[in-house]
Amino acid sequence: MATDVYFSTNPADWEQLEGLYISERNPPGVISGADLSITGMASQCVRGPERVVDVTSPEQFLEIFGGRDYYDGGPLVGQVWAALLNKQFGRLAIRRVVAADAVVATLDLDDVVPTTIVRADASSTGAWATGANGVSIAVEDASDGDALKFDVVASYRGESVRYANLNTQAGFDNLETVVGTDDARWITLVKLADGRPLNAAAAPLASGVDGTLVAADYTEGVDELSAHEGVAVILVPEDSGFEATISGRYVTLAPTTPDRMYIAWSGVDQSVASEVTQVGTDITTRSDRIIWCYNLTYTIDPETSAEIPQGPHVWMASILSQTDVDVHPGDPDNSSLLAGIKRLARPNLTRADLISLRNAGISSLERTRSGFGFRSGVTTSLESGKTEITRRRMADFLQLGLAERLTSWVKKQNTTSRRASMDGEITAFLSELQDAERVVEAFSLTTTTKPSQRARGLELRLMQVRLIAHILHLVLETEIGTGVEITEQI
Repeated sequence: MATDVYFSTNPADWEQLEGLYISERNPPGVISGADLSITGMASQCVRGPERVVDVTSPEQFLEIFGGRDYYDGGPLVGQVWAALLNKQFGRLAIRRVVAADAVVATLDLDDVVPTTIVRADASSTGAWATGANGVSIAVEDASDGDALKFDVVASYRGESVRYANLNTQAGFDNLETVVGTDDARWITLVKLADGRPLNAAAAPLASGVDGTLVAADYTEGVDELSAHEGVAVILVPEDSGFEATISGRYVTLAPTTPDRMYIAWSGVDQSVASEVTQVGTDITTRSDRIIWCYNLTYTIDPETSAEIPQGPHVWMASILSQTDVDVHPGDPDNSSLLAGIKRLARPNLTRADLISLRNAGISSLERTRSGFGFRSGVTTSLESGKTEITRRRMADFLQLGLAERLTSWVKKQNTTSRRASMDGEITAFLSELQDAERVVEAFSLTTTTKPSQRARGLELRLMQVRLIAHILHLVLETEIGTGVEITEQI
């Protein structure tokens, strides 16, 4: 490049030598609302790691966590699989719940002595890899013909994977390199001694145990999801048997995680009166970040054609993942998202029932003229102004979206132009939403900073937003008769 053109953003360079200096400034930023579509589930799966995994497709989920059962036609194991059944979801964050006393299935690969040269372990704990329906391991000649090396063939549910040219001689160990660490793998190979295991026909892994789940296994998963970046909604989809403890954990987490919501349910089919009592017992401190849903549902298992009972909270999670933040969960248009419901345990809720549930902070699922739907979309908070789910979601959408951008202004020089640029971005963000008739009906942005505060590095803004309300109670007053006088028309 010619020496008479110099790129520099440092003013100290500009007068050191004659020439053209180009100082490129960053273009104005753009504020976007927060993504509140990511659903976090702490739940039982057929297999998979015991940590939070971000899942972006059904295929990825099945590869990592398995599907319905341990073997075709077996009892239902995959509770996340069931939760996703006949529903629509966006991105997921899955935390497989595993008992603390669960055991990994394993198989020793020995030489002629016999000495165990390699141990083959299932990639995750549980009974899924054990026995005739689990993972089997064969040892064969190396693909490259080297007699000191060997291949391992892992087979599972009709599929096989070959790990070629493994070397466990003295000074060598390429097991992890060849097998890899992908979450979807079936096995892990561990070198225990130098040498080469004998060739062997396929043999199953053994001794994998599911263990016994306790409440702490679920709350541990919920805790991890509560700290996982990007998760907007958290739930335990199945009837765990520990709903009271899980709800209690939500109560503890809600005030400390101001960027996500928790969806709870009682775990049983019970009367309206019992449900109202239980929400008051389990949600000891009410919060607009906790949603409680009522009315057990049934959906069809496509592999057995049998009905599967499911909590209503799973359907609420599906709706929240598929709709904009300003869409009421009970919007009749959402009935298509609930088309997978076969029937409700309580199909005949009365007006008095629905009023009692709403007054208790419970979102009730019912059958309407347009299909299934949530009559109320309320949080467990009974505080005026904080009862609606959409209010909470719209506020999060605005605040978290602004926070993502405004953090970049912290520690910058507090100049007049920078303050104007910052205010301009906020105003543009809110104006765009207002013009699109989304979320914002009206707003104001004012500076409340005093000179003494600015001197201390403190910059204050007051943003007031009137959210777009929802038509929750539509009244059509009628006066119909031959003697009615028409004085005005719309």
